Amino acid sequence: MVVNGADGSVLDEVVEPAAIRVGGRQGRLNVGETRAAMRAAHAEAPPDHVRDRYVDQWPRVQTALTAALKARAQEVQAQRERRMDDKRDREARRVRGTLEDLRVSIHRRLEELASEAEAEQLKLFLTDDERRRFDIDVDALRERLDRIDGDIATEVAALEHRYDVRDVHWFPVAAEILVPAGER
Repeated sequence: MVVNGADGSVLDEVVEPAAIRVGGRQGRLNVGETRAAMRAAHAEAPPDHVRDRYVDQWPRVQTALTAALKARAQEVQAQRERRMDDKRDREARRVRGTLEDLRVSIHRRLEELASEAEAEQLKLFLTDDERRRFDIDVDALRERLDRIDGDIATEVAALEHRYDVRDVHWFPVAAEILVPAGER
């Protein structure tokens, strides 16, 4: 199962087994039964006549297996929703923290420039072009400081939008037929 966000980024992905019974008592296996069957499986191939019997059932079994895969994908998605929400929240905190750190850094530098007597002394040794460039740089820092709140809101909104739209894709990776030992 792959979950994509609004921007196409992969928010989550997992390979999760789903299984059905064929023959006697048919139906979908629950998670515990599926895992138990997989643990009990081994690589020894069944006799050809047994294998052929199950392979011949594939067209009838395929619909039931597809339904089991879809149901399992929905279960897994529901279970992993919280994980994706937590990931979204961590990323939002990281974005806010990074931009807050930038705010503090810019603010600190502007205070240093405003309070240091050497800034004024520095201006005395600058040419007119260098002084103009210095003033432009200080103004740019102030403008950047003023934009940080808007940038935080914009970045967090984009992040939340990415996680609000969750496009779930599920598909079979492989199908394995496990033959009970009694039929070998």
